Amino acid sequence: MADVLREALEREGCRVTTASDGHQALGRALSEGFDLLLVDRDLPGLGGERVVEALQAGGNRTPVVATCADRAWRPAVSGIFGVLPVA
Repeated sequence: MADVLREALEREGCRVTTASDGHQALGRALSEGFDLLLVDRDLPGLGGERVVEALQAGGNRTPVVATCADRAWRPAVSGIFGVLPVA
């Protein structure tokens, strides 16, 4: 799914950076500047909600949209501004 989203965003002219797990995503979000973060709830190693919590604890307020295969899921973290169901 990440490849499909990346390709679609790049076709629209967006610059896209990907991460293979939550720890890598957190590291990149902390070290690079992004306009938007698109994270999956079930990232390996460190789930998307934990990534957002860690960013918020450090004062990072980058807008976040989460992806999740569970269409009924609603994030428990206030920093996630939308959910994109993917299945």
